[in-house]
Amino acid sequence: MPSNTSPIRSGSSKRTALLVLLSLHLVGIAFLIGDSVAGVLVDQQSGHGTLAVIALGRDLGSLVVRGLALPGFLLTAASGIAMTLLRYGRRPPVWVWAKIGLTLGALAISATFVAPALVAARQWAQWSVDHGALAPELDQSASQAAVFSAVIVVIFLLNIPVAVWKPLAAVRWPKVQEQRVARGSQS
Repeated sequence: MPSNTSPIRSGSSKRTALLVLLSLHLVGIAFLIGDSVAGVLVDQQSGHGTLAVIALGRDLGSLVVRGLALPGFLLTAASGIAMTLLRYGRRPPVWVWAKIGLTLGALAISATFVAPALVAARQWAQWSVDHGALAPELDQSASQAAVFSAVIVVIFLLNIPVAVWKPLAAVRWPKVQEQRVARGSQS
């Protein structure tokens, strides 16, 4: 006997999907924050030890980035895109494009400055162990990675007010506004 009431209404299934995606998004953000905290802790514990400990700290830092930062970024990006498409369709508001711009800027800084500096620091740490003396380039590479990582954190933090307050939320693309005006005049 068919029933007119469905246990899952389309509105509630969309809401459930958004909540699942939001949960995944927050897990990705937790991974990114965890990466930063773990990086600071590894640097504090290994930065003033023997050359072997410094090299180990650089290797651990590399593992933390691959284990937390990359999966966290990918999970955050994928869930954010899915939430946007589910909620706004193919024409999101202007504030979404602002978040995309900030995220792409952080990604560009990471790929251009942070990643090469971390690779160089790891190589200089290994060189230091092999030669029994601390390479001055190690400190320079580690400092460069730290400075640009701080810039990425600031960009990441700028995403929060964009997401929460949704600036320019009333601003829509001109084509969408024209369609609304046309619908309003036809009614």
